[in-house]
Amino acid sequence: MKTWSLKRRINITAAVMFLLVSTMMIASNMINYHTMKQYDKALSAYRQLNSYYNHIDAATSDIKDYLYTEQNKALQKYKEEMQRATTYIHGLQDDFVSDESWRFDLLENMTRFYDEECQNTIHEYQNDKGNYTAVYNALLHSHDLIARTSDRFYNVITNEMTLQKTQMDANQHVTFVGTIILLLIVLCWLFYFGFFMSVSFIKPLYVILQNINKVKKGEYDLSDISSTGKEMESLCIALNEMAISVQNEIASTKEKAELQHRLLETENENLRKDEQLAQSELRMLQNQINPHFLFNTLNMIYKLALSENADNAAEMIERTSRLLRYGLDKQNRLSDLQSELVSVANYMEIQQKRLGERVQFKLEVQEGIPNIAIPGMILQPLVENALKHGLKDCKNGGEILVSASYTDEDILLSVSDNGTGMNPVELEELILNDYKKYDGENHFGLYNVVRRVEMVCGNNASISINSDEDCGFELIIQIHIKDEEEAYVSDIDSGR
Repeated sequence: MKTWSLKRRINITAAVMFLLVSTMMIASNMINYHTMKQYDKALSAYRQLNSYYNHIDAATSDIKDYLYTEQNKALQKYKEEMQRATTYIHGLQDDFVSDESWRFDLLENMTRFYDEECQNTIHEYQNDKGNYTAVYNALLHSHDLIARTSDRFYNVITNEMTLQKTQMDANQHVTFVGTIILLLIVLCWLFYFGFFMSVSFIKPLYVILQNINKVKKGEYDLSDISSTGKEMESLCIALNEMAISVQNEIASTKEKAELQHRLLETENENLRKDEQLAQSELRMLQNQINPHFLFNTLNMIYKLALSENADNAAEMIERTSRLLRYGLDKQNRLSDLQSELVSVANYMEIQQKRLGERVQFKLEVQEGIPNIAIPGMILQPLVENALKHGLKDCKNGGEILVSASYTDEDILLSVSDNGTGMNPVELEELILNDYKKYDGENHFGLYNVVRRVEMVCGNNASISINSDEDCGFELIIQIHIKDEEEAYVSDIDSGR
C-alpha cells in the first residue's frame, strides 16, 4: 500500500477543509445577502414613503401660501415639492416588490388627482379670487384623503420589514448551527493533525527550540543537533544564519531609528518656528493697511453733512461702516469673492463721491462666477494703490476698472487704471524686489496683497502685471478653482 507524504496529507486535508468552509460561508453569505437586500429595500421604501408624505404636506403649505400672498415663489416651491413627491412614489413602485405593491398604484392616482385639484384651485383663484372656496375645500379634502392613507401604507412596509427580519433571524439560526457543526469538524481535524505532527515532527523540533533559546544568552550556534536527519541539520544551519542576520539587523535598525528620531525632532522644531514666523508676518502685513483712506473718508462725510441734507451723509456713513466692519471681520480670516466684491464696491462708491468727475470707477463681474474662498481685503488696497500712485496727478478723465471673470479652471481678478503706469525697467525692478518699491514712500498695499495671496493660496494662485509708461497699470490675480467641496462657497448670481 502506497504511503502518502506528510506534505501531501496536509495539502489534501487542508484543501478539503477549505472547500467545506468556503462552500458553507458562500452559501450562508448569499442567503444573508439576499435577505438583507430585501430588508434594505423595505427600509428604503419606508424612507421614500416618509419623504413622499412630507413633500405632499409641504406642497399643501406652499399652495396655501400662494393663495394668501400671491407670491410666485410659493407657487414655484409647490411645483418643486409635487415633483419630488411624484419622484418618490415612482421610486416606491419600481423598488418595492410585495403582494401589496398594487396599493402604491392607487396612491399614485390619488397624487395625480390631488395635483389636478391644486391646478383647478390655482386656475379658479386667478380667474375669480372671490369665488374659489369650493375648489379650495376639494383640494383640502384630497390632501386629507392622502394623509389618511399613511398608516395603511406604513403598515404594508413595516409588515414586509418584519417578514424579512424574521427570515434574517432564521438564516442566522441556520448559520449558527452550521458554524457549530463546522467547528466540530475543524476540532476533529485539528486533533488528528496535532497527534500526527507530535509524533512525526514536534519531537525533533523540540531539540531545535532548546538550542534557539541560546540566542537569549548571545549564542548563535544552533547546528549541534544529533540523530535528526539531513532536513533538521539544514534547518538548524538556516536558523543559525538567520539569528546572526537578525542580530545585525536589530543593531542597525536601532541606530537608524535613533538618528531618524533626532532628525524628526529637529524638523518638527523647524516647522513650528516657520509656522510662527509665517503667522507673525501675516499679522504684520494685515496690520499695515494705511489709515489714510479712513481719515479722508471721515473728512468728506463731515463736509457732506455740512453742505447737504442728512440723506447723503447717512449713505456715506453706512457704506463706510460696512467697509470698516468687513475689514475688521476679515482681518485674520478667509473671506469669499462675493463679500470682497461688495466691499470694494462700497469703497469705490465712497471714493466716487469724494473725487467726483476726476476719476470714474467701474466694477465688472461675469455672470455665474463661482463664489470661492479668498483672502479678505485684497481688492480695496489695489484700488487705493491705483489712486495713490497711478492717478495721483490726474485732474480729469481718470478711470479705475475692477473686473472678476472665470474659466473652467481659474478665477481672474483684475484691477487696472489709465494712469501714469511704469516703464519696463521699473516694472522689472518691482517684480524682482518682491513687489516692494523703494522710492521714499510706503507701498504696503501691493506688497500686502501679493504676500497674503501667496501665503493663503500657495501654488493655486499666480500674480501678473501689465504696464507701460503712460499706458496705465493692471494687476491680475489668477486663482485655480479647486474641487467643489473644498473651494466653492456658492454661486454669486444664485445667492446660495
